[in-house]
Amino acid sequence: MAKWTSNRNFRPSRNVRSGTWERAWEIPRARSFSSLRADTDDHLAMPRVIVERTFEAPLTQQELKATEARMAPCLDLYNVRWIRSYWSADRCRMVCEYDAADVASVRNVQREAEAKFDKAWAADVLSNETSSS
Repeated sequence: MAKWTSNRNFRPSRNVRSGTWERAWEIPRARSFSSLRADTDDHLAMPRVIVERTFEAPLTQQELKATEARMAPCLDLYNVRWIRSYWSADRCRMVCEYDAADVASVRNVQREAEAKFDKAWAADVLSNETSSS
């Protein structure tokens, strides 16, 4: 039986019987929700819009590049700026983040670029409070 190597992200599980090598993933937690704040300091920033996508078959790199090429002129047309995307390891899910005046602008970009999406919704950015108010 292989032993676990020590890693700061793992800790012994509290309910492990002696003699077993089970470990529990240690999830960093915020002290409280009050330690998080909406990122409203930059009053010039547009609202964030999140787009959720699912794909029946794993999306290929070529399909992604084709969608990006169709989307580029639409982003400029509707004054939408892509921030970042998260692609699942199985390539069947994606979450994209945009800056836009409203959710309708982002939906229009997706439709005109023929980019399949499930949901689009406005979001506030939460971040750790780095300075005292």
